[in-house]
Order: sequence, then structure tokens, then C-alpha cells
Amino acid sequence: MKPLLIFLFTLVFFSSIKESLAQRKEVSTGNQQWFQYYNQIKLDEKWALLTDGGLRTRNNFDEFSQYLIRTGIGFNPSSILSFLVGFAHLGFYNNGSRTRSELRPYQELVINNKLAPISLSHRYRVEERFFRNTSQDNSKSNSFNFRFRYRIMASIPLWESTEHDGKSLSFNVGDEILINAGKDVVYNVFNQNRILIGPAFQLNKTLDFSLTYTHQFSASNAPREYQNSHIFWLGIKHKMDFTSKK
Repeated sequence: MKPLLIFLFTLVFFSSIKESLAQRKEVSTGNQQWFQYYNQIKLDEKWALLTDGGLRTRNNFDEFSQYLIRTGIGFNPSSILSFLVGFAHLGFYNNGSRTRSELRPYQELVINNKLAPISLSHRYRVEERFFRNTSQDNSKSNSFNFRFRYRIMASIPLWESTEHDGKSLSFNVGDEILINAGKDVVYNVFNQNRILIGPAFQLNKTLDFSLTYTHQFSASNAPREYQNSHIFWLGIKHKMDFTSKK
């Protein structure tokens, strides 16, 4: 029970941080809608190519806000440990125009635990974020910062098919904290906290869907300004196996 208690304590702790900040700061509220496709190509028993792309809207689909393209190479030395090195490109929009772009190399470590029947996943990610403000003079618009992320996720199995066809239903609960660092970071060392809750349905051994409600509390670049966002996130995961069959 110890990993589960740590997980529950983490949720309560980060929720307390959010509430404490909200009491002292100016907080606005909004909603977002995220659509994301994840692809994993298994190259051999230890190596895989991982690519994903996403589109994000806000204000009840009324405004396009962001796109994301990301790819990386993953190494899995065991069933409980994996490493990933990747690169992402993002674009940010406001009032229909792209106002900022980002180039983002990143590295991550994932540790998986099993607390039968619950599966626990710990993800540690470091991002190097290069920004360019496309609405201003280039000499004044470039900036850089690091971002450190930790996510804990619990997957609770609800149902599994007896036909050996890979179908199953689970319920995911998690929390992720994101922290900024670097000389350009002034007011927003705390970047955001995400509470994630929702079901995941595995259609077969290669395809699954997830619908996640995300409660995101994030800082802005201005002092004392925070955003409370209610996010509905549709994810599609597609696994492909290119290894030779004996």
C-alpha cells in the first residue's frame, strides 16, 4: 500500500499548493479542448520510435490555440524502465494569428511499478525550450528556459475481455507538476500543475482511446496572474511492430 499512499499524498500536496496560490493571486478561468494522436513503432525488443501530434482549442472550440508535433527515440532496457530523447515543435495562436513558436528538445525517464491490480507510472522529463515571438522584432523576441516535469499516474483496471482480443477498460488518475528554470524566468518559476482523471479503452493490441479531464492551474509571464483551465483531452494511441517474426 505504500506506493498508493505516496500517490494520494502527492495529489493532496499539489492541490494544496494550487489553492494556496489561488488565494493570494488573481486567477481567471477558462476551458480548453485537446486532441492528440500518439504513434509507437517498435523497432526491436529494446528500441522504439515514438511520434505524436496534437491540436488544441479553447473557449468551447471557438478559438484555435496551439499545435504540437513531437518525435523521439525510446530505449527500454526492462519492463519497468524506459528512456526517451526527443524533439518537439509547437505553435501558439491568439485571435487567429500565430504569435509564438517553440523548439523543444527533451529527455525523459519512466519508471513503472505494479501494485496489483493497479499499475503506477512515474515520468521525469527535462525540456529545453527555445521561444520566438513572431509578432515582434526577432532581436527582442527570442527567449530560453528549462522546464522540469514530474508526473505520477495510476491505471486501475475495470474490465478485460475473455476472448484474448486485447480489449480492456481502465480508469486513470494522475498528477503532474511543471517547474521553470533559467535566467529569463522571473515571475513564473512555478509553471503549472495538472490533475488528470479519465477512462481509457483498449480496442485491440494496437489501438486504444482515452478521454481525460484535466484540471490545469498555470502561471502567466506577469506577476500575480494565474489561469484555471478545465480541459477535455481525447487521446488516440497506435502501436506498430516492425520487428521480425520468428
